[in-house]
Amino acid sequence: MKLLLLAVVAAAVIAAVLISKKSLAKIATIAVDCITMELLVSFFKQSEIIEKLRENKKLIAAAIKEQTSDGFKVICTLFDTEANNVVSLENCSIAYTSKELSDDVKETFGNKSMIVLQ
Repeated sequence: MKLLLLAVVAAAVIAAVLISKKSLAKIATIAVDCITMELLVSFFKQSEIIEKLRENKKLIAAAIKEQTSDGFKVICTLFDTEANNVVSLENCSIAYTSKELSDDVKETFGNKSMIVLQ
């Protein structure tokens, strides 16, 4: 049941992200040597992000992986499960680009383009 719920949420997030590409294009993008889970998790451990997640239980932490022409892009963002869209609050999203994904990122994402971090 929990896996089904995560799959439904994942599908909703992906659909909303595709719709919200314009707003995601405006977020800060940082080029790194290798995208790691430690890097992704560190974004969500920021006090501002933790506070927003605690204040609004309808928000979830999501990471979206995209293959690009020269490697990968992983977007860390907050997603509003009620409004079904990416949160547009300042400092709630960041994108990392790299030619490489660490083994832990590859394992965590598997064949999925989006994960929910809890």
